[in-house]
Amino acid sequence: TPLRLTRRQRQMCIRDRTSACAMLAIAHVALAEAIVSGDPVDHARLSAPAIEPGSTIYVEDFSTADANLGKAKHQDTAERLVSVLPHLLTIDLVEELRSYGFDARLGSADVIPDDALVLAGRFTDLDPGNQSVRVWIGFGAGKSRVCIKGTVTKGASSLGEFSHCRSGIGWGESGAQVTNSADRMAQKVAELFGRWSSGNL
Repeated sequence: TPLRLTRRQRQMCIRDRTSACAMLAIAHVALAEAIVSGDPVDHARLSAPAIEPGSTIYVEDFSTADANLGKAKHQDTAERLVSVLPHLLTIDLVEELRSYGFDARLGSADVIPDDALVLAGRFTDLDPGNQSVRVWIGFGAGKSRVCIKGTVTKGASSLGEFSHCRSGIGWGESGAQVTNSADRMAQKVAELFGRWSSGNL
């Protein structure tokens, strides 16, 4: 719901057409959102006030269309990530969000009600890196990188957006490593929602 100036504030702006009114409007816009940088996710811009604790959240599979898959010679590994990671991340997000008390559900399971929150997004990077370079050179060379951008909506209203990346080893080397890395990314996103709902951003 858009924020509105009070009647007294509107009257003040009518009487005094100066920068004071503009500053007042800017202050109201600033209060309408919260900016997160670095913890628990790399970046987020979220509406305020906070979402309700225990809200119903439908989680949709994140799209892999147009994701950066890294170097061509590692495309086979990247394609394996494309085939398994979206649904794996969805399952982990549902589980982690439930641990914060939300009624999290698979977005594809039901018709989504207008009053429910929807968590959706896309992978921007699915780069498995180079295991040989990591082993023989180290110092960050050949590291993998997986990045997501997410949106939160309620009906036709946008409530926020966020982005987060994980770099290191393990995205494409084994099923166990992929599972572990996806779960860690889901934990960060769920923590964001938990702190959002408690007003602790």
